[in-house]
Amino acid sequence: MSTRPYCIDLREKVMNFLKAGNSQKEASRVFGINKMTINRWHFRYKSKGRCRPKRRVGAKQTIKKESFIQYQSFRYQIRRYCP
Repeated sequence: MSTRPYCIDLREKVMNFLKAGNSQKEASRVFGINKMTINRWHFRYKSKGRCRPKRRVGAKQTIKKESFIQYQSFRYQIRRYCP
C-alpha cells in the first residue's frame, strides 16, 4: 500500500467526471480508486472548493551526534568480541 497522495491532475479529472453527472461508484470503477477515497475528495471539493491533498505534518527525527558516536563505538566492540 502506497502512502503517497494521488496527484492533483487525477483528482481534478475525477471531480470533472462527477460534475458531468456520473456517480462516485462509476468514477471508482473507471479510475480504479476506492469509492471512499472519491467520497472524501468530493466532500472536500464541495466544502473547500478544491481537492488538493492535506498537508503532511511532522518532522523527521534526528539523532544527536553524541548518541550516534556512542552507538558506533558499542557496535564496534560487539563486532570485535562476537565475530
